[in-house]
Amino acid sequence: MAGQRPALPALLASEGCLGGKDPAYGRPRRGGLSSLGNTAFPRLGWSLDLSGNELFAGSPGDATFASSAGAAYYFQLEGGEWKQLSKFFGSDPGAGGFFGWSLQRTSDTLVVGAPASTTPTPGRVHTFSADGAAQMSGTLVSLSNTAGGVQWLTLGTCAKHAGDFYLVLGSFSGTSPALGLGTSSLPLVPDAYTLFTFNNPNGPLLPGSLGLLDAWGRAVGAFVLPPGTPQGTVGLTLHHAYLVLDAQTLAIELASNAVPVTIVP
Repeated sequence: MAGQRPALPALLASEGCLGGKDPAYGRPRRGGLSSLGNTAFPRLGWSLDLSGNELFAGSPGDATFASSAGAAYYFQLEGGEWKQLSKFFGSDPGAGGFFGWSLQRTSDTLVVGAPASTTPTPGRVHTFSADGAAQMSGTLVSLSNTAGGVQWLTLGTCAKHAGDFYLVLGSFSGTSPALGLGTSSLPLVPDAYTLFTFNNPNGPLLPGSLGLLDAWGRAVGAFVLPPGTPQGTVGLTLHHAYLVLDAQTLAIELASNAVPVTIVP
């Protein structure tokens, strides 16, 4: 598999959830907003989104992971005090990325900009879900059967699913009708490729397709198309989606959206 992630003008990455306690801190903090941050000039409040008793604040100068990698905070107003419920980061917290330079919440999703991020792309947009839905995004929408290539897959849900299993499955038959799995609905039409991905996790086509979600409920996988793939595959669109499985019972907890990739000449 290629060692470098492909460069694109921008990438919309599903990163995780908004609510709940931050796994890095374990319990809510109280105090004035100006007292937070961990560098001399974290630029806390550079971007703000206030609605009712909820406040999201960007801190693009935060250096928790690296100089000016950035961070964002989630606060709630209770009894006249702002309580910090979460502090969160992008999945690629590199130096000078300025995560939190801009942010806006719409409905149940928060969008955070990291305009100077260079990993894996020059400039990046991150999304966080308020309801803990399983989300997936991909870096490319097509791959050449002649040259081959890699579609990086970003998996994201809530920190409450940290340590749970995830399993990426695929289909070349489309997304509808979806596959019903208990209370979840996986948007893949079952076919031979679905069975192949189920029986061959972490294989050469889908490295990282089975594993454990990290402390933020996230993971990264990939679809790898080898060079010289048969000409008969040109025009074929594959879809991939993933399941979240309880680490103790292996019960299916969530099913993600499907991400397409088309094989071209």
